Amino acid sequence: MKKTLFAFTMSVVYMIFSPMAYTQTTYTGGRGMLRVYSANTVKPGVLYSNIFTQSFLFTRGSAPLGKNHSLSLGFTYGISNDVELSAQIVGYQDDQQGIWGPPGNTQIGMKLKIPFSSYNVGTGLRGFLSIPTAKNQNVDYEPYSSEQVAWGIMGLLTIDMTDTFPLKLHSNLGYLDHNISTFFSDTINDQILLGLGFEFPIESVVLYTEYTGEIFYDNPNVDFRNNSMRLTQGIRFPLILNLIFDVGVDIGLHRQAGNIPEPVHEYADWKVIIGASYEFTSRSRKKKLDLSEKDLELDKEMIEEIKKERQEVARKIEEMRKKIQKENEKKKKKSDKKKNKKD
Repeated sequence: MKKTLFAFTMSVVYMIFSPMAYTQTTYTGGRGMLRVYSANTVKPGVLYSNIFTQSFLFTRGSAPLGKNHSLSLGFTYGISNDVELSAQIVGYQDDQQGIWGPPGNTQIGMKLKIPFSSYNVGTGLRGFLSIPTAKNQNVDYEPYSSEQVAWGIMGLLTIDMTDTFPLKLHSNLGYLDHNISTFFSDTINDQILLGLGFEFPIESVVLYTEYTGEIFYDNPNVDFRNNSMRLTQGIRFPLILNLIFDVGVDIGLHRQAGNIPEPVHEYADWKVIIGASYEFTSRSRKKKLDLSEKDLELDKEMIEEIKKERQEVARKIEEMRKKIQKENEKKKKKSDKKKNKKD
């Protein structure tokens, strides 16, 4: 009775906590880690939504001098095996000017997985638009933003080594133009986007470490160390049913002292990020998954039948081998007797 109850409990726990162990989306939408994108896409017909909050608070003496809180919603939808759409809406953005912050900017994006990708190595492209829906732009403790529609493009690379070691490597390199109307003609405020992530899927938990940065590459007043850069350490694990929970900590890598040159402003030294994601699967997708599971069960049955047949063949071969061995032993004994009689 105890064994049956234990087995039933473990089955329920597995069904509740295991389905989404390795499926993840970034806080801006799009398959990936926290900020670094994967070259792979989500499955077609599947919609992911997430909610993330980020917070930063520092004190000098006993008085709080600065704070930064934000709340955002992200969405990711798989169009096909090679295309996904994503969006992020910032519902609350602390702009350091009022008690209650107004909405922030809105981002929409599309990812294309390049067909040349292989099983272990994936490549892709991601294009996106940043729409200036925020009341105030370029607020402290946030990366640079302008009052214009911005566009960007990123090259994505994913190397999956989980066949031999629990590690996935993600690399992003992109370009961000903060004014779509100038289109490369005014590059002083344009940025290079850098991203490098290490993902460690261990059972149903995913650990990840990321480096991300937005670099002013054509502004002579900005040193590399003044740019917005951070190292992020996070953990992602499933809660119940289709929920995934994220906890991460940013450590700022920028160095700022004295007068800060424009358009650089004060960045956060650290942030705490907490979020949750949920998967909505369409009925047609569920039917396909059910069918694939049935096919998998049929394949398992066929494999079991083949195994039994092979075992039966091996048993018969072993019987024949033993029979032949006995016959050879009998013949050898007869020949030995004949030799002994002649002698």
